[in-house]
Amino acid sequence: HYPLRRQRQMCIRDRDDIVPADRRLGFLKVDVEGAELLVFRGARSILTQMRPNILFECSLLLMDNFDITPRQIFDFFNTEVCYRIYLVKDCLSGGVSLDYEGFVRAMSPPMQALNFAAIPIPEREIKR
Repeated sequence: HYPLRRQRQMCIRDRDDIVPADRRLGFLKVDVEGAELLVFRGARSILTQMRPNILFECSLLLMDNFDITPRQIFDFFNTEVCYRIYLVKDCLSGGVSLDYEGFVRAMSPPMQALNFAAIPIPEREIKR
């Protein structure tokens, strides 16, 4: 187990300070020890406008340190920014995306994965 929750200080910057609006971003790797959802929320405009493919780490134990749940991450991608989550091996082989239960199962013992791919849903498939 990881140590009990502890306070953390973070420097928070607007995405415009990191990625200029005139620069294209096609790929994003996120591994911030459980705070991935905070990064995704802060990069919402990048995700909705530039639509990069994402490789991210996700762990039940680490998420818990930030009071983040798998449901919050899954819903953020699925409904808020229109991405699908995949096991990396399935993404690379053209396999199917994970539903919520599959996402949680992949992180539960015995773990299938710590790293996941999030791929934008093609515009033509998004139901508005």
